[in-house]
Amino acid sequence: MESPSVLSLSIVLTAYQCTRRDKGAAIFQRTLDSLAVAIQQFQRHYPQVPLDGVIVDDRSTDHTVAIAQTWLNALNLSSPWQLVSQPQNQGLSAARNRGARETQGDILCFCDDDDIYFPQHFQKIYEGFQTPLPLAAPFLVDLPGDRPAIVSTSMGFSNSIHPQWKQGLESTMIQNRGIRRTLHNFIGGFPEDLCFRSGGEDIAYSRWAETFGRRHHLLIETLEYCRYPGSHFDRQLEQFQRSPNLEQLGTEQSAEDQARDQARHRVYRERDRQLRATFNRQWWAFCHGLQP
Repeated sequence: MESPSVLSLSIVLTAYQCTRRDKGAAIFQRTLDSLAVAIQQFQRHYPQVPLDGVIVDDRSTDHTVAIAQTWLNALNLSSPWQLVSQPQNQGLSAARNRGARETQGDILCFCDDDDIYFPQHFQKIYEGFQTPLPLAAPFLVDLPGDRPAIVSTSMGFSNSIHPQWKQGLESTMIQNRGIRRTLHNFIGGFPEDLCFRSGGEDIAYSRWAETFGRRHHLLIETLEYCRYPGSHFDRQLEQFQRSPNLEQLGTEQSAEDQARDQARHRVYRERDRQLRATFNRQWWAFCHGLQP
């Protein structure tokens, strides 16, 4: 059994056009302020843990960068933080992958720019990685067999939603979890294909991660998924409050949406095939005492 070790932590916050939403500047500032409290609480509990972070701006044309820089200046953290901008707007997946490349931590936490993070958010995620799980064969040869590769937490929601939707969202969203960098690198990060620019990247990433890494879920809410006019939550609220009807999902899609979904499925299946082949080679080498 692996003994607890000091793992480093990286926080990746992606941002885009944050002041162009209804009450956008206030929403973005609220997110930043909640992150500041959560970071400070984490450092009070774990001052010995290396921590770094990055804000990745996806080439905003509003005041997003100025607000982020002002926040960083006021935060005055002892840990290294930086603000970087994409050379052009490339979408959420590319921004998250850029953030992973710009940071060094063993654990990656990806944060969105419009949620509220509770003070214990990073503390609880980090502690989850120290929790032994029932012994089992490791999913990746370079990950410990009795420690999780993914830690997720429960989420609060601005409006009540059906319990099945809550469970489904908690199991596929990204902002409520930490993931080992080795697993992130193995699955190749978030899909940057054009068909994922309009959504679906979180689901694909989560499925790949949980195919090759063990997830430990904590029954404690550490963030709030916020609703505001025009947000994804706002647009989907009526659906989220009803019991999921799997038979009707997708039946009212336009031809364009259906074509995009089909493209996502093709990309997902192909990468999944490649990942499984790579894993099988690594596992065979490990079982035979060879260098993978």
